[in-house]
This record gives sequence, C-alpha cells and structure tokens, in this order.
Amino acid sequence: MKIDGILKSKFFILGNYCEIELDPCMNSSCLHGKCEVLTPLIWSCQCESGWNGIECKENINECLSNPCLNAGKCIDDINKYHCECLTGFIGENCQTEMNLCSSIPCQNNGKLIILNIS
Repeated sequence: MKIDGILKSKFFILGNYCEIELDPCMNSSCLHGKCEVLTPLIWSCQCESGWNGIECKENINECLSNPCLNAGKCIDDINKYHCECLTGFIGENCQTEMNLCSSIPCQNNGKLIILNIS
C-alpha cells in the first residue's frame, strides 16, 4: 500500500523494490486457533475454546477440576466433559441421588434394599 510516497504494510517488506512481503503467520502452526501478527516478525495464536498452548495443540482437560460428584467418572472431550454416574445418582455432575423407592413402592411395610454388587 502506498501512502504519501512511502510503502506501508502490516507485514514486513524486503527487497530493493519492496517486492518481498513477509507474513509471520504464513508458516505458523496454530492448529486450533487463529494467528495474529504482533510485530513484523512475531506472531501469536489466539486459541479456540477448549484449546491451549503456544500453537493451540493442547486440549484443555475440563476434568482436572473434578466436576463429577459422588464418585462419578469424568470423561474429557473438546471444550466439555460428561460424567458417568454410579448407580443411584443422576444429573450433569452426578449431584442428585435417585429415590429408587419412589418408582417401586414397597407394599405391606416392605423395605427396598439396594445392593451394589461389583
């Protein structure tokens, strides 16, 4: 781009006639992100949600915060997780204890006993 007789660009210009334009993002390896030019020779990756690292190659492990309650097992995914709940618990984070007796009412003063057989 020519402004007041001076060649200007957002990229670094080389050559006797400013014919060589260096784009620091041209060879960047932002795997899961967008390259952003900081200076004519320096770039940075702006990572997509769920990704981290200099080149956005590292999946953020959402399970590190231990979101699953009541001994639920956390399964990490891209920018999300899900919990596998033990028998007797439900909810996104296994936070709700199921009342199994409410769906199977015991009659004649009987009691429902739940056995966890491993």
